[in-house]
Amino acid sequence: MFSENPQVESRSCTPWTKYHYALLTCKGVSFLFDTLRYEDAFPCRKADVEALKRSMKGLEAVLDDFTLLICKYGEGRPNWTLPRLMSTQRLEVLPYATVVVMDPDFSAPKPGSRLKYSNEVTVTGTLDTILDTLYLNHAMPASEADAHIIEQAPYSPDETLTVRLRNFGCTPGWDFHRAGGQS
Repeated sequence: MFSENPQVESRSCTPWTKYHYALLTCKGVSFLFDTLRYEDAFPCRKADVEALKRSMKGLEAVLDDFTLLICKYGEGRPNWTLPRLMSTQRLEVLPYATVVVMDPDFSAPKPGSRLKYSNEVTVTGTLDTILDTLYLNHAMPASEADAHIIEQAPYSPDETLTVRLRNFGCTPGWDFHRAGGQS
C-alpha cells in the first residue's frame, strides 16, 4: 500500500549505464533479499516472483530451492560479488544473448539513459504486495534491515510489513507501479 503521494527520497549516485544478468539459485530465502540489496539487483521474471510467493507461505521458505533470473544495475563489465555468496547460494552470470532466449518479462542491454539517482520509498503491505512491488518497480530492499524483514515474513504470514525499497532512475523521484495494476 502506498499513500496517494508517497514520500520519495532521491539522491545522486554513480550513474548506472548497463544491465547485467545472472541466475541466482539458493536453498531457502535466507540472505536472498540481502543479496539482491547488496548487488543492486531485482528479479526480472514474473514466474520466478510467483513461485517465490507460493513458497514463502511456511516451512517451504526455509527448505525449497529457488532460482531467480535477476538483473543488476551496473556499468562496464559485470561486477558480481561472488565471494559474498552464502554456501547455499550459486550465481551463474549470463550474457545478454542467453537472457533474451530465456524469455524474461524484462530484458534490455542498457537503460534508455544514464540512471543517476537512487530513489527510496516506504511500502507497507502483505508479503505478496512487497514482492510484487519489488518486481514491478525493478527495486530491491533499501537496507540490510529491510531485507531481513522480508526474509523473516514467512514466520509471521499474517503480519503487515513495512519496508523501504530502492531503485534507480534518470531523474529524481519514482513513477510507482503498484501491485494490483495501479500506478
